[in-house]
Amino acid sequence: MKSLLFTASASLLLLSACGQEPSSNEPAQTVEVPLSTPTPTPTLDPIPSPSPSPVALACGDVSMNGYCGLDYGSSLDDVMANFPGGLDGHDDNANPSETCIYLTSEQPTGTVYLMFVDGVFNRVDIDDEGISTEAGVTVGMNIEAVTRIYPNLEQRPNKYVENQPNLVVEQGETTMVFETDENGQVRSYHVGIEPGVNYVEGCL
Repeated sequence: MKSLLFTASASLLLLSACGQEPSSNEPAQTVEVPLSTPTPTPTLDPIPSPSPSPVALACGDVSMNGYCGLDYGSSLDDVMANFPGGLDGHDDNANPSETCIYLTSEQPTGTVYLMFVDGVFNRVDIDDEGISTEAGVTVGMNIEAVTRIYPNLEQRPNKYVENQPNLVVEQGETTMVFETDENGQVRSYHVGIEPGVNYVEGCL
């Protein structure tokens, strides 16, 4: 009898030494792992669209009255103060009452040259195809096309090209001159009042 008790006790001791414990009927505990909080996406301000150029909004065709809302005969100061987008080429040291000068405006379709004589807006010069007269004539048109648009024009001698005329339109005190090339096409034109409109070589 003692032998049996010893054997049972020894078995229990061996089980404890080997780390084996009686099984438990308690349910396993669930460990909750906290989820990381997502980083909010920063809100970006919308990039504003560029405003249209004031020059592009205001200036268009060349008329017999003037350009960009400013009449031939206006003073240099008035044109400088009111021309949309401003003008380039002005020399603050020049005396406008004693000289002939050109100022320029870069339009979306080409460059416009404004002539001032004795401080007065005299004429507009165009040599780009993208800028037309208010009747629709542009650089590159042939003599026949211009004549259809201005049937009362006059043909006058061309200083630089033999056998090809300048095409001249007059309306009141304003003159429009289309200079043609050897192919009979408009290579440039200018519109304005005397004396500047009659200067064959501009301000030279």
